[in-house]
Amino acid sequence: MTERAVPGPGYWLSRLVLGREESRDDAPYPALRTRYYREPKRRTFEAAKVLVEAGVFGLRPVHVDGERGEIVALRRTRWGTIDVTLTVYALQPFESAVDMLTARRGALGDFGAGYRLIAAMFRALDGRLRPAEPLR
Repeated sequence: MTERAVPGPGYWLSRLVLGREESRDDAPYPALRTRYYREPKRRTFEAAKVLVEAGVFGLRPVHVDGERGEIVALRRTRWGTIDVTLTVYALQPFESAVDMLTARRGALGDFGAGYRLIAAMFRALDGRLRPAEPLR
């Protein structure tokens, strides 16, 4: 299977019924891959926390746990509420990774809103932090 830079029509049609999206190492699209940074976990977490607390992308923080490196937020849209969980992992003393999960409440899908939100958050973090190569 070849890698596509952006999702095709089949992906967007599946978002009519699926309301969950997550980033991971083996994601089929580059925008949904885990992000690695040459920053300590604390600095990476603070950069993500600043974005969420500033209300960027319509996010409103619900729970922030710096010890676990987890931020739970929600985003209200005209089609419903999207729950967002952002997790920061410490890999080495000066290297960290970020993963995100979005889930829409309700019976219908998110129409690709989760994909777009994760991609936008990663772009914002990439602009604030020094990217690193994935550990393999």
